[in-house]
Amino acid sequence: MDLGCIKVLVIDDQSTMRSILRDYLRRLSITDVIEAADGNAAFEVLAKFGAKRAMPDVIICDLYMEGMDGLEFLKKLRNGSVIETKNIPVLILTGESDDLLMEVCMQIGAARVLHKPVSVNDLGKEIAKILGFTSG
Repeated sequence: MDLGCIKVLVIDDQSTMRSILRDYLRRLSITDVIEAADGNAAFEVLAKFGAKRAMPDVIICDLYMEGMDGLEFLKKLRNGSVIETKNIPVLILTGESDDLLMEVCMQIGAARVLHKPVSVNDLGKEIAKILGFTSG
């Protein structure tokens, strides 16, 4: 599985976590990574994508953030009018273990919900699955 050709948008309000995820993605040969500190910043980034370059292939988003959190971001993304962003698979990352909340994330449109801490290997497998590189 060669993930090196994909673009990823990482949304997390903690710069340390964004840095860790960027490192994980680099280890998976993914170097086209864009970062945003919350959902509002992510929508600003996505607005620039349409004009300058292709949309990201995957979005990795923290659930709890200051500003616009992951749930709000996902709702707005899925209910928005921009077709190019509506179908981008979103991986939600959380330390939360509430099954009902995880089910809500999936119903709103998350491709997967991953629990922190996530390993490089697990992250790679989940990205490959949601992009159809592997079955399961």
